[in-house]
Amino acid sequence: MSDKLDKKVKGLFTELFAVKKKVPYGAPELAGEDAKNFEAVLALQDDIIRCFGFNPSFDHESFLDSVKEGEEAKWIEWMKGEAEAYLKGPTKTHKAILTDAQKCDEDSDMVLREFDLPHHVYTDFVYDEMLLKQKASVEDVLHDFKLLMEDRKALSSLGMFALQNSSRKDREYLTKLETKGLNYLNEFHVYVLKNVRPKRFKLFPELKEDD
Repeated sequence: MSDKLDKKVKGLFTELFAVKKKVPYGAPELAGEDAKNFEAVLALQDDIIRCFGFNPSFDHESFLDSVKEGEEAKWIEWMKGEAEAYLKGPTKTHKAILTDAQKCDEDSDMVLREFDLPHHVYTDFVYDEMLLKQKASVEDVLHDFKLLMEDRKALSSLGMFALQNSSRKDREYLTKLETKGLNYLNEFHVYVLKNVRPKRFKLFPELKEDD
């Protein structure tokens, strides 16, 4: 890594640490300035990871989330190794990756990493519930994954949609998300209502339906 790029990454880390301090992690719902700061954190993380030639992935984001001030050099060295190993690795088309995953019922960890996508309530749903259970074609799953690789804000909106609990806000989120062209938005909505929110209320019974 050049000194110029090294300096850029360290500058992004400085911004990241400053913004993370403004986010009230653990709050049941983020809105207004808190939501904007949370989205800024995601954007800065993406910028840092892309400095090494990657799109963001679960492994990279998880390690990055754990980095504390003063530990940036450790993460940077790890990313240098990841980038070098990736360049030496075999190439395989995304369609072939999903086809093999569906045939062999592969775990999602390595597959999502090939798409540089994180474990997320929507990506896990599409992979585990639609692809592996043969409810979706490889082509349609590939379509959604490619959209999310190019639009990280859509992934953030899908996560916030899944975790909130308001029928009115559901309609607002769905109206915005429908413009993204995702194949499984309606199926995802049903899945969230049946699986995600009941589990959340079991953990946080103080949360109430807010229409």
